[in-house]
Amino acid sequence: MPDVVEKFFRLKTQLKPGTVLSYKKTVNEFAGFINNPLIEDVNISDVTRYQEDLTRYNNIRTCRIPDDHKDAYETGLAENRTSPS
Repeated sequence: MPDVVEKFFRLKTQLKPGTVLSYKKTVNEFAGFINNPLIEDVNISDVTRYQEDLTRYNNIRTCRIPDDHKDAYETGLAENRTSPS
């Protein structure tokens, strides 16, 4: 997954250095959280689980889900409630 981020940075050359570091840190943490899968194997429930995990350690505002992803987020919550842990 970090390779994808590097390609993203080549396209987004106007990013500030602090933003680049933050993005890299987040991607590395997320990749570790989901055991470093191939990017095509990542799905919305992986993202939802990661966001839920972040809320355990961070202020809920730092884990905001964009409005256009709320339906997928709610679906992910429902899946997590019905699936065995």
